[in-house]
Amino acid sequence: MKVLIGLDPQANENNARRFFAGLQSTTALDSSITAARQAFYSVIEDQYVINVAKYIVTKHITTAKTPANVQQLFVEMNSNASACTPNRDALQPAPLVNCSSFEPWMLLGTHFTDTTAVNSIANDVAQKIADAQNNGTIQNLANQHDLFSSFEKNFLDFYLLTDTTTSGYMGPCYLSGVAITGASPSIFIYPSHSEMVSVMLPDSATYADPSPEGSLWNMNVKPNGDLKIYDENFHYLYYEYTTQIHFTQPTNGFIVTSNNWQEILNSIANKLSLTESETNRLSLDIQKIINSYPQTEYFKLSLADQTELNTLLPLHINPAPTHLYRINIIVHPLSADISLQQPTLTPLSRSGFTVVEVGAREE
Repeated sequence: MKVLIGLDPQANENNARRFFAGLQSTTALDSSITAARQAFYSVIEDQYVINVAKYIVTKHITTAKTPANVQQLFVEMNSNASACTPNRDALQPAPLVNCSSFEPWMLLGTHFTDTTAVNSIANDVAQKIADAQNNGTIQNLANQHDLFSSFEKNFLDFYLLTDTTTSGYMGPCYLSGVAITGASPSIFIYPSHSEMVSVMLPDSATYADPSPEGSLWNMNVKPNGDLKIYDENFHYLYYEYTTQIHFTQPTNGFIVTSNNWQEILNSIANKLSLTESETNRLSLDIQKIINSYPQTEYFKLSLADQTELNTLLPLHINPAPTHLYRINIIVHPLSADISLQQPTLTPLSRSGFTVVEVGAREE
């Protein structure tokens, strides 16, 4: 069932900015923008409670028995993002706390009026978790089913963000539940000299940032990878593609655990000679998948077949690069440790016009 869950707090029925996500269950939404907004806040709050309860049970935390202590867990869960300054490149499964001011890059002169709702959600979740810890019902909360489908929960972020139009204007900031619609590669472009480059997205793309013109990105790119589109600067292109695309499960790969996957990924990145930015984007995508399996210890990381990638997700780049590398990691949860042959990795050659795509998906 597709239902409206994201709304601009200043919008009315005619101009509401919105995100859509498939919910397994929720209260009915009527035509009132106020009622819809309140239902959105309610379901986000309920999902936060489930997220935090699962985190506490998984980590065997017994000390978070006051709302203040629970809010410290929110910061920990959100990779230390706090005070309404979210890290847009990290998974944030818990509420932001102390929402009263914003970093300049978030608003650029615009004004957010719904901090009361954001803080109210954080306070309510902290109180519910503290109560559950004190009365011994935290396990019951952790056992609750997620309100979002299992796939969307893998890629679910809740945070404050701004709406960027194609003119570069940053619109009103709103509390949002962003459900990634598919796997999410990032494209880094390194020409030999500054030049205009165009990239055509595959037909299966469901979302892109920055927004393309139709299915085409046109940009000026510098040798260091800096991109300029619509007079805005970017460091990479980002897109998502439909879950209808499936890749063959490779027979080789790397067995990792929920504790050592980052170390092994860094080793893979070093062998491939990925840059720090490329590694960080790849790490983010893998982290989102692994974090969605708090009870799973072992995972298989495999490189998607290049021929299959180019067939199922063709990228058309003009001018044609000298080197196109598509480092897409297939993440597969395992019920137990297994023996697996590892692939041979060689450093990427970056002589001439080079394009590097990194991403991960669950199969």
